[in-house]
Amino acid sequence: MNSDLNIPYFDDSIKIETNNSSIDIKWKFHPRFKQEIMLYVPSIFWNLSKETLTTVFNELTKKFSETSRSWLVFILKEEVYNSSLINTLNHCGVVHYITELNSELNLQKFSHKEVITKEFSIEQLIQGKWKNEIDNENSRIWHSLWNLEKITSDDIPDREGFKHEALQEFYSRFQSGESSIETIFIAIKNNIIIGLTYCWFDNDIPNIYFTGVLKEYRGLGIGTLLKSNMTDFLKSLKYLTLRTNNKENNSSILLTNYKLGFKIIYKTYLYRLQLKTAIKKKND
Repeated sequence: MNSDLNIPYFDDSIKIETNNSSIDIKWKFHPRFKQEIMLYVPSIFWNLSKETLTTVFNELTKKFSETSRSWLVFILKEEVYNSSLINTLNHCGVVHYITELNSELNLQKFSHKEVITKEFSIEQLIQGKWKNEIDNENSRIWHSLWNLEKITSDDIPDREGFKHEALQEFYSRFQSGESSIETIFIAIKNNIIIGLTYCWFDNDIPNIYFTGVLKEYRGLGIGTLLKSNMTDFLKSLKYLTLRTNNKENNSSILLTNYKLGFKIIYKTYLYRLQLKTAIKKKND
């Protein structure tokens, strides 16, 4: 599962004064990872000296010391990632959390292989943004989708403190169109939805946001077929590129991506600072 659907809405920002300049740090209480405060800093931030970074981290822990959150989480892009910076971060108590792999598929080179099986069927559920009211006729389907995402996402290596959306929040994600959900493919066996995948759009580029299959049906290639059907559908709409984002330790979905022809284009590193530990060190 991806971390955020798009550039996040920030709760606020902090201006940090250094010897030579001031740096604006945007932050938000992550809505689905209840232990985290996400901080978004400009690239220049990571060029600060060890002494300045230590001071800044102390200021940040002081700022958020009264919250119920446990972690400050920072995003490092690949272009700023180097051994000297990592040594500095470790010195300050900022440690590696998760590595995300951002992959891309050239749809012009993609070739879909139709697979026919009697064990299950692959169907396209919706096309176009879902704007209809959730009524008695379709509520059972959406409840199944919500429950399936909830169950299968628990098996995906992810960040700590993950909180599932409430059913109404799940409905709203599709109805509001904020995440530009365009279509869903589902796998069905005996009239039960056993797998799903769906995409969203970022600057008109489709991204496969989530793929999940019930545990008892894994190992049958269902996830690959779901993503392959989605990919073929997007190619038929004349899109040129498909993207996806996955955790580095999610080996099963990375294997699926490899089979479909995805290439890793860059990595994103999440580092975190535990608030209580940082505050304790500061007070020692």
